[in-house]
Amino acid sequence: MKRRFVLAGAGGAAGLTLAAAKPAPPAPVPATGLNVKAFGAMGDGVTDDSDAIQAALNQAGAAGPLYFPDGQYLMSKGAVSSTANITVSGQSWNAELIRAPGNSAGLLQIYGEGTLVNTLTLNGNGRADVGQGAELILGGAYCRADRVQVVNSRMIGINVSANHCIVSASIISGLANPNIQSYGIWAINYNTGVMIRDNFITGTGIDGIGISGNGYQVIGNYLANCHAYTGTGGGQLTVYDNSGATRNGVILGNTIGEGHGTLSCGMELNGYDTTVSGNNISYQKFLGIVATGTGYLISDNTISNSGQSGTTIGSAISINANTSNFHISGNRLIDNQARPTQSYGVVVDSTDSNFYSIVGNLFSGNVDGAINDAGTGLNKLIADNIGIDDVIPSISAGGTITLPLNPVVQVNGTANVTRLSGPAWTGRTVTLITDSALHFYVGGNLANDLSVKANTPVTALFNGTAWYLR
Repeated sequence: MKRRFVLAGAGGAAGLTLAAAKPAPPAPVPATGLNVKAFGAMGDGVTDDSDAIQAALNQAGAAGPLYFPDGQYLMSKGAVSSTANITVSGQSWNAELIRAPGNSAGLLQIYGEGTLVNTLTLNGNGRADVGQGAELILGGAYCRADRVQVVNSRMIGINVSANHCIVSASIISGLANPNIQSYGIWAINYNTGVMIRDNFITGTGIDGIGISGNGYQVIGNYLANCHAYTGTGGGQLTVYDNSGATRNGVILGNTIGEGHGTLSCGMELNGYDTTVSGNNISYQKFLGIVATGTGYLISDNTISNSGQSGTTIGSAISINANTSNFHISGNRLIDNQARPTQSYGVVVDSTDSNFYSIVGNLFSGNVDGAINDAGTGLNKLIADNIGIDDVIPSISAGGTITLPLNPVVQVNGTANVTRLSGPAWTGRTVTLITDSALHFYVGGNLANDLSVKANTPVTALFNGTAWYLR
């Protein structure tokens, strides 16, 4: 189920957690429709209210919405509904459904289309003897959970398993237990049009949000202290894919604070044709964003101070093997700590990544450099990045001149040059500023001879096969 990463190495010091206030409790919901207490529910935290809740839920719909007055409703089994277009509401978050010992099914299982669950607290009760089930299942199309609070879930807080469902304005607080693989919002069922927005999620064992499918949206959520589980690494926000079934997603305006486990990342992305924009990701134990697949637009994000675990190389954006057709632009990829821990701003893995651009980003304070581009494809563009294009490094002349990624380079010394090595892609242009006479000769990968005097700029253009000099 979980994933592997391609980077390993040394990191830095301990980090900080980005603070955020929990959403305020919702206003009380007026009593309307079917009151569960009219069906025998006690709400005293001692009586098993499962059968009474099920009886009330069976009548919801034609007889009106289902209403829970404030109280603690102990449930030894889950309540199930397949009725369409019903509403299940609590008076406030003090209306609390509690998973009893031995309840392996969770609390509410909603399979009717168009159902709304709102203003309830669902308490998983941290049951050590329960390893399955979700506190809330949205299994009907166009279902919605709004202003729901989930606490102490050992497995899954909210499970979304139908098309066009929404989870919004909810709070999920997990156990933050390094031995338990729990989840906040689990939408890994390859549905269409699922939206997860404006939720506050902390302390989950693995993903705070896990999602897959076509046309999903993850917007405006706050996540921190997720991925507590120490058995493997992954993202606090994770996108799953199976044979190209996940595509056309939007991940917009989320805030992701420090993760919990040593290998936790801000986002782990898999799939196709995904837009990732306007997110703020800080103080991750491992990586800010790690991506595998094709067709990513990663733009206008701020990613800072990754690599907090001190045992792995943590970069801001890491592009895994064979990931192509991506565009990384307009991001702030910085480390502003007194003792930086973020290795690179962008890393492209050393295999067949192709057709991509890294343009117009701002890099600052990264320990090992701005960009580590090891993609072997020649169809790419790396340009106009602050922190690279505005820096002119000095290198030594020789038979082979090893170029850095910078577009302008100072070359020191006299030499007969037959080869330019280093990053090269079709259309790459590099300006060499000489401090002594240099003589370039055809051979190696140079296309023409050229002799220049000291203090003469040389423009080298790579056509995909050789460097042309003028």
